[in-house]
Amino acid sequence: MTKDEMLKFLSENEGIIDVHTHVGITMDGYLTGAYPYGMSFEDLVIRMKLLGVSRSVVFPFQSSYYLREKMHVFGANPQISFSVFPYENENTRLFEEIYSVFPEYSDMALPFVMFDPSVKVAEQVEHLEKIIAEYPVYGMKAVTTYCKSFVTDFESKGAALKEFARKHNLPVLFHSSWLKDDIWANIADIIKIAENNPDLRICGAHMARFSADALEKAAGLPNCFIDSAALKIHCDLALMNNEAIPPARKGRFETDYSSPGKVLNDLAAAYPDTLIWGSDAPFYYYFKIFGYSEPTEFKLRANYDSEILALNALDAARKRKISYENTLKFLFGNR
Repeated sequence: MTKDEMLKFLSENEGIIDVHTHVGITMDGYLTGAYPYGMSFEDLVIRMKLLGVSRSVVFPFQSSYYLREKMHVFGANPQISFSVFPYENENTRLFEEIYSVFPEYSDMALPFVMFDPSVKVAEQVEHLEKIIAEYPVYGMKAVTTYCKSFVTDFESKGAALKEFARKHNLPVLFHSSWLKDDIWANIADIIKIAENNPDLRICGAHMARFSADALEKAAGLPNCFIDSAALKIHCDLALMNNEAIPPARKGRFETDYSSPGKVLNDLAAAYPDTLIWGSDAPFYYYFKIFGYSEPTEFKLRANYDSEILALNALDAARKRKISYENTLKFLFGNR
């Protein structure tokens, strides 16, 4: 199905669209005991069918480019090199898995390419042009926190990637952070990118970490969206008063964080044209030692259906708005 055919189909067939899912593997996560560390496209499809999700935006996990060692395997190819530029193998594998390994499920996927705005940009763009010439590409995604690249580089040294998005009319989804030590993916910088580029559709992930100021600013920009990925564990972080979330009554969005359904409803009511539903599958769990000056062990638990349960707590009109209408606008613009 081409992108135009997909747009026509989605316009005529309403359904739940998940704007934030991962397929692939994070090898360093597996080796360090983190969870989750991977998910196949087949696994995602099974979860979608169980939960009643019709389409999912899909992008890779982290890139092997950032690992220092080489991986040795037995067989005809005794040594396989990791990516020589960010997301080289990961982007290729994603589209091959969707369209060659599981073509019977391919129409359930809306694949995004991953990118790093700071490193080997020309090589990335050249590779992405080859991918988009062969496959339908629905958008772009960056997780600058994990690759230690500045999201602001999207407007400077990574400008060729921005022009790639503009040339192909692709939306761009950025992992976001509010944590002061995370200088790479600050939600304020992401919103500034949307403000500076009104012709690009920009989304900041993870509820803007419940920053009331960020949510208000995003809502004031017609091209800026915020997704709800990993809502349940972020509610837990708010209840824990974790530093990743603004303090209560000091910049945090006001709601009842003991109820993810209530939180999602209040966000959808406050920002009806800005919020988009996403699950972050399989990262609605998060078990990992992570941090900067003082690493912290996270053990954040949810159920596989936690995100859809929050969505189903909304009334029909509000549910449709954030899981279908706003999502189509982010993906395809005003068509």
